[in-house]
Amino acid sequence: MLEELGLVDSDSSPFWNGVVTLGAFVLFGFIPLIPYVIGAGFEGNDKDQYLAWSLSLGCIELFSLGFAKALLIGLNKLKAGLETLILGGIAVAVGYGIGVAFQVK
Repeated sequence: MLEELGLVDSDSSPFWNGVVTLGAFVLFGFIPLIPYVIGAGFEGNDKDQYLAWSLSLGCIELFSLGFAKALLIGLNKLKAGLETLILGGIAVAVGYGIGVAFQVK
């Protein structure tokens, strides 16, 4: 919106912005999958334990991203971290709900 109003003078490349965004999605999207990747080769796979670790890593990651954003732009760090955690949690819950609604396994 700031660019639309002419408040930001940006000469950055949309292509490279897209590449960086894709890289961030791949990197940060993989972090909650780490428990499943590490545990895939072991016997006695406890899916509930993997889910707990995955949710824990995801929550830490979301809070940390909000906190880092606040450091960069000078916002309240706790508030920004919690806001990102809550919004990310809502997105996860909606995605899970859609999976349950369509009985995706």
